[in-house]
Amino acid sequence: MLESDFEALIKQLRPSIHVMATLAAMFRAARDKQSAQLLTQWKEQKQALKVINANVNKLTDRLIETTSASAIKAYEAKAGKTGITKSADHRESGQ
Repeated sequence: MLESDFEALIKQLRPSIHVMATLAAMFRAARDKQSAQLLTQWKEQKQALKVINANVNKLTDRLIETTSASAIKAYEAKAGKTGITKSADHRESGQ
């Protein structure tokens, strides 16, 4: 009797196959949704990086091509706001 009661208790603790299948499907759906969101976010960040790189290249090209001291200062100030570091000394040394 004790053994049969123990077996009955164990069966109650173990989830049924249907419950496990439902849980597995829920976890797969959540994983797939998160993967899709991460892929979308990655594509958006990749596109934003392209825009940033284009702006950096444009500013750098303008800075290299200009000879006006006031324009150089203005470009360097703009570059400083965006985190680009280009010094006049570095540019003048030909590096």
